Amino acid sequence: SGAVETIMELLRAAASLSVKKIVYLSSNEVTEGILLNPAFESLRAGERLCQSVCETVQMDCLIVRTGIVYGMGKYPEAGFLAQAVKHIYENGQVHTDFSSFSSFDLVYGSDFADAVERLLVIGESGVHTLTTGYPITLNELYHTIAEHTKQNTVNIQYGSKEHIEHPEDGKLLKRRTGWLPFYLPADILPDVISHYIQIFSEQDHTEKKKKQKEHIFLK
Repeated sequence: SGAVETIMELLRAAASLSVKKIVYLSSNEVTEGILLNPAFESLRAGERLCQSVCETVQMDCLIVRTGIVYGMGKYPEAGFLAQAVKHIYENGQVHTDFSSFSSFDLVYGSDFADAVERLLVIGESGVHTLTTGYPITLNELYHTIAEHTKQNTVNIQYGSKEHIEHPEDGKLLKRRTGWLPFYLPADILPDVISHYIQIFSEQDHTEKKKKQKEHIFLK
């Protein structure tokens, strides 16, 4: 795939510049060791490629597998959470392939960066799984979004796929680095949701003004 080719180019460049360590950010979905969708299989291929090349050229390789990283970023680069807020805020509905009781681990961006920095400071290499240990179900997540978007009724279409997060997966990283999440979804999600609602509201206002100008011009 194009992503794997890009990784290979970066690894070649790193080797030519005598880079000492490669850090590859992956997903804890890969931990399960089952056949995944193409996006996650691409991550698995990237992991193996990094490990193979680093072993060959004697570079350290640090692979960090994590859950859903979120924060108050720009849209649409912000990913899954921002997309969910957008669908519920603008359309009053959202669709997912997973069941309502499927759980996911959400890691706030600055917490994620802190954990990776700690791994680098103590010179860790190999594969590490980064989770907060406080997973949230899709049912909880979507209803939290609906509550803060002030939608009276929300049509949530769940699928049949099951995903259960295992809080114990991240215990080893916590023991080695002393890392603990500073932001938990229960505390920070309302602020993050409000951030995206503000972005979408401003976009709507800008779009309406643009249409009004176009209407006046046509007259």
